[in-house]
Amino acid sequence: MSSHNFLDERVEALARDFTLHQLREVLATVSVGSERGSLQSKTKEQILGQLGRIGDARKKALVAHRLEALTPYKHLYIYALKTSADYERVSTECRKRFPQLLSDFSPLRSDFGTELHLQLCLLDDAHKRAFFKFAHLVESWETVSTSQSERIQKRVRKRHPVVTTLYLSLGIAVVSFPGFTQVGADFKNRLTYAAIGKEAGALVAALIGVDLQGLQVKTAIESLLSDPTAQVFDIKRSILPQGGGKIVVDSWGDDSGLAKFLTKYLREGDVSVESDKVRNLLQSGADDDIWLLWRKLDLLTRFGFRETVPEVLVFWREAGPDSTKIDQFLEALTAYHSAAPPEATLAASKEIEDTPTGSIITPIALSQHHRITLDEALRVLISAIHRNLVELRFRVRTDSMLDNFQNIWRHNLADFPDTVTDEEGNAIDLRDHQNLEVAFERVTQ
Repeated sequence: MSSHNFLDERVEALARDFTLHQLREVLATVSVGSERGSLQSKTKEQILGQLGRIGDARKKALVAHRLEALTPYKHLYIYALKTSADYERVSTECRKRFPQLLSDFSPLRSDFGTELHLQLCLLDDAHKRAFFKFAHLVESWETVSTSQSERIQKRVRKRHPVVTTLYLSLGIAVVSFPGFTQVGADFKNRLTYAAIGKEAGALVAALIGVDLQGLQVKTAIESLLSDPTAQVFDIKRSILPQGGGKIVVDSWGDDSGLAKFLTKYLREGDVSVESDKVRNLLQSGADDDIWLLWRKLDLLTRFGFRETVPEVLVFWREAGPDSTKIDQFLEALTAYHSAAPPEATLAASKEIEDTPTGSIITPIALSQHHRITLDEALRVLISAIHRNLVELRFRVRTDSMLDNFQNIWRHNLADFPDTVTDEEGNAIDLRDHQNLEVAFERVTQ
């Protein structure tokens, strides 16, 4: 088949979306001696031009694909390995099932869809890691200038890499990707980051024969924050009070931590409170997201808890992207992670029984209170439905105000219109149940 039917068979096509740092890495790997020159002073166009003049085309493309698999990305979804899997078994399985993808790569066809295409497999014997690189196409609309006074909307299809990495020594799997913006795309055709993360995790789990579940990171985060030697500080939280609503506390990067930040603020109003009590309150409550400043790593991360798999957004500081920093924060997270005690689900069930009638219980709050996964919290809540302790409630999954619609917890899906409009004028399709949030109301037996 001719090469023009593929999007990334040659390095020149693959590298269009590479950063300048990535391009320098490719050129440094495939060229030697005087051909390398001074890479720091070269522009992106100059490096692309030099890449086109040197080396074997297929070798250059393979180097670029491998580099793409190892690149530190900003969007991460973290899974725990439910069943133990050692590196020797996984690496043997990869060599048996994907020999071609270990020595070469599978290019992405230009007519491919949004589903993930496995392109490459990499084995890291030294650190007991296995990388699986996928790619797919994402549709969006872009504004293109046709003249000084006219612009038009043009639909484009962009290649988007997705990497699932098995950290066998840590007992976790991480799905990572650079992200994309689907400006102007019809809501029916939009891809969500969470859906991509779940698909990539499920594909690797099926390929290798492992079971994955979302890692419960809330307790690990609180343990990190309680250890002064870790030098990790919470600088922003979206707190979910049990009675409903949301409280956002943002210290604007104050590395004293939110407990001390809130204590200082309350004292300014002659409200005396101890920082340890504020810390205990924050630890025991439920959160929508937590922002962490990793002082030793010079890194910012936002942990989101809305999905069954925690989402992490990485913000690079002045030093820029660094894969070793990703590895180090994952190592710290797993080191402070502890499994829920055997009686955790019983304690969660007891909490439901003790909750006053009329109270709303969310899966997020229940999971964080008892160090269980969201899936486990949902199982406990479904069991409570069968015992007539709770009933399902629904509302629109958004933090925005809605036009002509009050976003309260409702009993029936029939109470929702097909679409609602938020304060920014964006239409939310409520026929897609992913746009509805589910909770449980304590009822009288």
